[in-house]
Amino acid sequence: MSFSARAGLYCRFLSSPADCHAPKIRLAWDQMLSGSDPIGAVYRSPAWYDHMNTGDPKPPCYLAVLLDQADEIRGIAALGIRRVPVPVTAAGRTLLTPHLRVVDIFGGQPLLAGDAESYDCLFSALAEQFPDCDGVRLAEIPVGGALSRYLDNSSVIRQRFLLCDSRGLAPYQALPLPKTYAQYLAHFARKRRYNLRRQERLLRQHGSGTLELKRWESPDDVGGLLRQLALLSDRAGPADVCGHRDARHPYAEVACRGLLRCYTLYMWRRSCGCPDGLPIR
Repeated sequence: MSFSARAGLYCRFLSSPADCHAPKIRLAWDQMLSGSDPIGAVYRSPAWYDHMNTGDPKPPCYLAVLLDQADEIRGIAALGIRRVPVPVTAAGRTLLTPHLRVVDIFGGQPLLAGDAESYDCLFSALAEQFPDCDGVRLAEIPVGGALSRYLDNSSVIRQRFLLCDSRGLAPYQALPLPKTYAQYLAHFARKRRYNLRRQERLLRQHGSGTLELKRWESPDDVGGLLRQLALLSDRAGPADVCGHRDARHPYAEVACRGLLRCYTLYMWRRSCGCPDGLPIR
């Protein structure tokens, strides 16, 4: 559906997977994503949109495409309709936690140029397209960024929405890494590199000569990953340890889309830790 032009822009909402992955849209999507803020970038990706658009039951998902008068793509926002808890607190106590039906913008920040006119067009279109929703959810917005400044100063937002900061400030840590371990070590001074190698040697000695970090990322890795997680958990059940649910586990679907990044640290020939996560992009 299209909406009246605002500063020469209008918004279309797509729901068909074929429309969302049309060559022109996919090219613009990839280009905008590559130049976007790394915070939450993976959640704005086509792979994450496809992940959210699968399963049973699956939430309604849409792709908002911002276009100019020449039908050139000026912005993209992946969306999902979902119910989220919104706690109501007073004096440090939670009085009630209603669940509201909201438009969830995946990754928090839409892929836009960052100017007020583009944001005005998107948020006005969201309000018109989804009148049955109680609001728009934006997660992981950098303080002082373009979107944060827009929300604080926009007349369109004041007319159509009531801002609600449900979580406050939250720490967000990301560590961009080079392609190789040698390049990573090159960032440190000589003494720091020596200390890192010494710590690695001491850990290996502590583990009776065994120190290995294994990465789990492919669909074939999911069974082994689940078994290691189960062995590390006090709540492991027989089905988890045997891997009987591998194919239906959420990790399997995420791995099929190239989004799985989990690691297991082995010492004494057994796993002793398993951080799990997603790639930053």
